[in-house]
Amino acid sequence: MNIVSFYSYKGGVGRSQLCANIAAYLCYQKGKKILLWDWDFEAPGLHYFFGLKNEDITKKGTLELFEEYMVTMRKGEEVKSADLKFITFDENIINLPVNINKKKGCIDLIAAGVYNNEFNLRANNFDWFEFYSMMDGVNYIELVKEKLKTLDYDYVLIDSRTGICDYSGICNIQLPDINVIVIAPTLQNFEGSKGVIEKIKQSEYLKIKKKKPRILPLLSRLDYSNPKFNDWVDRFTEYFSDITQNLDDKFDKEFLPEMFADVYFKDTFLPYTPAISAGENVLFSTDRKQSRFDYTRPYQNIAEVLENISKGDYSFYKKVDEDTWREYSEKAISKGETKKTAIAFTQIGIKQNNIDTQVDYFEKAIELQPGYFLPYCLAGSALLTIGKIDKAIEKLKRATELDPQDFLSHHTLGLAYNLKGEFNKAIASYQTAITLNPTSSDTFVNLGNAYYKYGELDKAIRSYQKAVSRDSSINISSIKSPNITISIKDKTGKELESILKETVQSKANTADAFINIGNAYNKKGETDKAIESYLQAIQLAPNENALTLLGNAYMKKGQLENAIESFQKAIELNPNNTNLHIQLGKAYIENGQTEKAFESYMKGTLNVGAPDASANSGYQDLKTNINIANS
Repeated sequence: MNIVSFYSYKGGVGRSQLCANIAAYLCYQKGKKILLWDWDFEAPGLHYFFGLKNEDITKKGTLELFEEYMVTMRKGEEVKSADLKFITFDENIINLPVNINKKKGCIDLIAAGVYNNEFNLRANNFDWFEFYSMMDGVNYIELVKEKLKTLDYDYVLIDSRTGICDYSGICNIQLPDINVIVIAPTLQNFEGSKGVIEKIKQSEYLKIKKKKPRILPLLSRLDYSNPKFNDWVDRFTEYFSDITQNLDDKFDKEFLPEMFADVYFKDTFLPYTPAISAGENVLFSTDRKQSRFDYTRPYQNIAEVLENISKGDYSFYKKVDEDTWREYSEKAISKGETKKTAIAFTQIGIKQNNIDTQVDYFEKAIELQPGYFLPYCLAGSALLTIGKIDKAIEKLKRATELDPQDFLSHHTLGLAYNLKGEFNKAIASYQTAITLNPTSSDTFVNLGNAYYKYGELDKAIRSYQKAVSRDSSINISSIKSPNITISIKDKTGKELESILKETVQSKANTADAFINIGNAYNKKGETDKAIESYLQAIQLAPNENALTLLGNAYMKKGQLENAIESFQKAIELNPNNTNLHIQLGKAYIENGQTEKAFESYMKGTLNVGAPDASANSGYQDLKTNINIANS
């Protein structure tokens, strides 16, 4: 779950409409479960966007939650967390009357309060100083947030109050994972919003929590036809571009002005649109048809940015095409900016399909900026793919020297050493990579491979096991037969499908790791453990390799029925594999099923086309044995 706060220094900038439409888009188009939380005590109104009026709000809201907390704390007794009230579906959460498929998404609401005649008076009289300073309010907010995160929602969207107030820190600092700051084109909006952003960035709370603020300044209410449009955009860039650096860790700060103007601003600009400037307009629904005038694009763009930031996948460079990078390089060359030119050449190289052309651009970047690590890393990776291992190692070693903290350089250097057969050096590179990124399952798999080839089987097994279980909450259970279903659950009871995506890159990669574990156990002579590992691999991603290895392991143990079943399943996946028919034939022979063995060898000989020598030999020997038995 991600908590997103929507704030504006002044009213009338479209903040609540943005919040409501982001909720609608994420629900209708993405199938997300959304909880709206109204914190605007001065002018609450989120419910109006979804067809409710003040008199329709009967459940306790934000204000009542804190009033009840204060009553409990003022009793003067020792208060435990069990004595406190938190947000619940029965008391606080309103199911909004929206036409949606509940299995795919929902939009629910916590109102600012029960809007009776006394609401404004109660809101104005609430003593936030007492709440914070005397009633341990900070810790209560932490508990509220903790409990909130356990609810079954993908996003909590907070509609915060404008300006500076006593509880601004709750909505802007303590609660949100992401801040959206909506800013209209006036100097007071720019100055006020900038001040609030600086308070967020410098807050002690974020420093103590070691949290990096993720803040999205959004320019709104500016008409494209405004004669000063470009002036306001330039001023907006000047005021707020530096704030967006935290949204993407992987871009070069030298290109911040270009990335802000050409990527971020285009993704987040909320233009003034007269047709939807009046009323409460929700522009998304399940049955919405495309209109000639589509006003939804800005809201959709902003929602997609929030989605990507929430997943840690927001990237400036991904949205810049090759032609634009060429323009950047030409401008940088004309200004004599060698580092920016080198960066642009590196990005142009990434866009190339031809490996030699890629390497040429990376070499140009290296020549311009010898101290820039990235083209060394990328050149090394490219050279590795065309088999130039020694040159790849040279580039990758230089990349690790220039940036010892770069995970990818160390990881790829390990691959290069592995291909060269220098397994001890590969192991050292992988170990360094793991210290930089302990969650990389692929690196643990590759480390296991290096240990395996180096002959250190126990270390190989441990590395493979770490690859498939990077999260201590996951319990991989052993499997004893082909028909048993793997039961893998985390502490909240989620099934394997949702957990595996967070702990490994893919089910196939995990299955390969289990196969490697099985091979290591097999080489050690621990056949039972090998069988367990092969079974786990098959349950994750059935493939003929794992089934064949499983069948051979069963043969080794004398469990012929299980071996036969494994080979049969492998043949179902690849009926034209001659070797599988041979293996099945051998299993049938050992099990005394000569007629079926004869049939399998015959398929191995005739069914594939050109006869396989070993299949043909087995077929002839079996035929002779049958004739002798019948004579």
